[in-house]
Amino acid sequence: MPVKFMYMGYLIMTVKVNTKLVQLPTVELMDLSYLSNITDFPIDRPGTLIVTSTAMLLVDSTANSTLISGTAISRPEFTSAVVDEAGTTILVTFNKPVAVFGFGDYKDGFTLSVDGEILEIDSGEHGAEDGEVLLHVSGIAQDQVVKLSFATSLGYIGFPFIGVKPESFTYQDVTNNSIQAFPTLSSATINSAGTLLTMVFSENITSTDDIETGFTVNRNGVAVVISSPSLTDDTIEFTVPEILPTDTVTVSYLGSTKNIESADDGVLLQSFTNHAVTNNAVAPAITGAEIGAVDPSTLVMTFSRAMESASDDITLGMSVTVNGTPRTFTDPATSDSTHIKLHLDTPVISTDTVLVSYNATPGDLQSPGGAQVPSFTNHAVTNTAPSAPAFASAEVGNVNASRVVITFNHAVNSPGLDFLAGISVKVNTIAATFTDPGNVIGTTVQLTLDTPVVNGDTVTVSYNSGPGDLQSAGLVQVASFTDQAVTNNVAP
Repeated sequence: MPVKFMYMGYLIMTVKVNTKLVQLPTVELMDLSYLSNITDFPIDRPGTLIVTSTAMLLVDSTANSTLISGTAISRPEFTSAVVDEAGTTILVTFNKPVAVFGFGDYKDGFTLSVDGEILEIDSGEHGAEDGEVLLHVSGIAQDQVVKLSFATSLGYIGFPFIGVKPESFTYQDVTNNSIQAFPTLSSATINSAGTLLTMVFSENITSTDDIETGFTVNRNGVAVVISSPSLTDDTIEFTVPEILPTDTVTVSYLGSTKNIESADDGVLLQSFTNHAVTNNAVAPAITGAEIGAVDPSTLVMTFSRAMESASDDITLGMSVTVNGTPRTFTDPATSDSTHIKLHLDTPVISTDTVLVSYNATPGDLQSPGGAQVPSFTNHAVTNTAPSAPAFASAEVGNVNASRVVITFNHAVNSPGLDFLAGISVKVNTIAATFTDPGNVIGTTVQLTLDTPVVNGDTVTVSYNSGPGDLQSAGLVQVASFTDQAVTNNVAP
């Protein structure tokens, strides 16, 4: 590509290269390092620039054949390099003016090493002074060891207009004036469920790649799969396979991935290996139990995490007492994530005291990850079962002198359809008979006496829940009662 040369305000029209006069702007001079030393060149005309690798001569354009300068041209030499306080700019100084030429960039040819690892140079530009180059990087922290190299063959900076490149140099010390600190891992913890790793860093951070890139989590020395990464301010979280309370967990990070950096100054997170993780995982535990929400026979236990049985016998090791007496449950128990349901053979009522226990020795309840449920004894069960249907009133005579109507405080029924089992009636303290099968209507049980009563008779009714099977719609048994007065409405 044709190049126009200016030197000290003069437009150079011709260039003398090894005694050969070349007309500008047809000549393209990218690197004149191949030229031999200048000896004695005839000055042919004004405005001629004579260039070799070691010398430059200029003929005055106004005074024919007058030499106005004869300056030896050597390669620019590296003088110093300094990292600024922000840790993001390196000032490189040469002993001569330099400028970029061709299609290159000021950063081309430079290689930066930080603590022995290559750090990418983001961009370059000319500094405030002629011999200065500014190199911009993502972030260097205080106390890091910084080295700078330059390859002449890859660079595009050189003495202005002439293109003589700096000599190559390797691993020159760079003065590090950065006051920026590394982001560091402050803490790492596993949650109580054993499924979440939380890492908190010393400052807000960002990720240049997938958040998990560079991280390794080990459980008992073996790497586990991490998933569902999230990064918020100074915190990174990973979902991990269930960690047991006895597990030893560590986390490592490979700094060469250059993935995590300070959100403020771009200083990279450095490598760390087997950082101890505080394991807060706890054994699955019962967190609550209730009976009555489903029905008075279904006891529902809630655990701190999903439950399963290694032998598929969920009831193994379970026991229930009602008012201090063991209560059996023969129906198979069911498990629904964190819930286990036991189906008692006999329903409870609202006034019952229900306790549930678990013996881990025969039992094998565990989380999906294998964390065993420890034993527990007499865990209180919240009882929301309805109260037992109770006697409210009784009367005879409203329908007829033989029809006794018993009213309860809840609707009742008889699963066995023997509505009168357990019921007895006395008239003037003498047991009365009734062969009619009777019936149940809502909250009432109605029966017909074999012999009608007369006005003035004293009538009482009793119920024995032993042989009887009267119960509420919620399967709560009607409680026994004795010699409840029956209002005698028989007309005189």
